[in-house]
Amino acid sequence: MGRGTGGDCLRVRCPAFGGGRAPGDRRAGSHDPVRVCRRYGQQRDLPVRLSLERLGGAPAAHPEAGSQRAGPLRRRGQPAGHQRLRRRCPRNAPGEVSQYTLNPATGKLTPKSPRTVPTAKGPSGIIALAPDGKNAYVPDFTGKAISQYTISPATGKLTPMTPATVADPVGMNVGPTGIRVAPDGRYAYITNVKLCIAVKGSNCAATNDQENSVSVFRISPATGALSARPVQTVATGQNPQMITIAPDGKSAYVAATNDNTIWQYSINPGTGKLTPMSPGTVATGKGPHDLGITPDGKNLYVVTVGANTISQYRINPDTGALNTKPASTAATMLHPEAIVLAPDGKNAYVTSGNDPILAQFAISPATGKITPLSPATVKLPSGSLGLAITPATAKA
Repeated sequence: MGRGTGGDCLRVRCPAFGGGRAPGDRRAGSHDPVRVCRRYGQQRDLPVRLSLERLGGAPAAHPEAGSQRAGPLRRRGQPAGHQRLRRRCPRNAPGEVSQYTLNPATGKLTPKSPRTVPTAKGPSGIIALAPDGKNAYVPDFTGKAISQYTISPATGKLTPMTPATVADPVGMNVGPTGIRVAPDGRYAYITNVKLCIAVKGSNCAATNDQENSVSVFRISPATGALSARPVQTVATGQNPQMITIAPDGKSAYVAATNDNTIWQYSINPGTGKLTPMSPGTVATGKGPHDLGITPDGKNLYVVTVGANTISQYRINPDTGALNTKPASTAATMLHPEAIVLAPDGKNAYVTSGNDPILAQFAISPATGKITPLSPATVKLPSGSLGLAITPATAKA
C-alpha cells in the first residue's frame, strides 16, 4: 500500500464483547479483537460486511464478525432461510477504526500507535478512502452521519477532521451504509438503507424514497471535508448494499438486495449528480450484494448471496449501461459476501460469510468470462466478510 517501506490498513469495529462462542459457530470467537456490527435501536446488532480500501489504492476488505446464536429474526433483504449471527453492542458505545502498517515483503500487519481512533456510535462497517490517500470516510448508520479523517502522509495515521462528522439527513431507522469516492476525488456516494428486524416471511418495505437512496456529497479539494449537506439524494432499489463507480467516473451501480436488481446511473461530470439510465435497472440472481468492475471498465461482476453465484455484465463503452442479461455466470460457495478483483483485472476472488472458503476465478482478457481456477476454492480459518489484495504483489 506503499508509504515509505510499508503500507497502511484500516478496519472498523464496535467495542469488544464478552460471552462464549455459539455451538457450531466457526467464525471469530467472542474474545477476538474485531466486532463488526450495525446497531438497531438500543438492543440488536447484526454483523455487516467490512469493506476497506487501501491508502491510495483499490477497494479491499477484511473479515470479522460476532458469534452469538441467531434467533428467528433476519436482516431485511436477507433471503428466507439464510440465518446469520447477531451480536449486542453496549448502549451508545462508540465504534473504532483500527489502523495497521503492512509489511510489503511478508504482507503481515503491525498495529500503529494508537491502535484505534474513534468513530461515531454506529459505524456501518465500511471505509472509503480518497484516491490521493489523504482522507478517509466511515458511514455511521445509527447516527445518520459520516465520520471523516485526515491521513498523515508520513505515518498513515488517522486524525478526525473538524467537524468530525457530517450529517446524512435520511428517514427514521435509516442510515448510511455503503460508500464510494469518485475516481477524481470530488464526490462521495453513499447508500442509505432502512434496517428492520422482521420475522421471516414478513414484509418490511420502505415508505419513502429516502429510505432506500443514494446521497451525493461534495468533497472539498482543499481539506477533503464533505459538504455540510448532500448535493443530491436520489431514490434507488430496496435494501441497497454496495455501490461502485466506473473507473472513468461516468457511471455508478448499486446492488439492491431486495429487488434482485442492479440500479445504474449516469454521473454528471460537473456536478457529480446521478441520473437513472434507461433502463434504470438490470435483473440479477437472488440477493445481489457486492460489485466489482475491471480496471478497463469493460465488465461488472456481482455476487448474489441468495443464488450463490457470480455473474458478469458487459458495460456499454458509450453509455455505461449494463447488458440486460449476464454474459457469463459461475457458481460460488454458499452465502457469497464480498468480491474483489485483482489489480490487473485477470482474477476475481469471492468470500463466504458463513463457510471457511475463498472461491477464485480467472477472467478472460478477451471476453471477461469468469472460469473457476484449479483448485476452485481455498480453505480459510473461518467464514469471512471481505478480503484485500495488495496492488504491487497481487497477493490476497
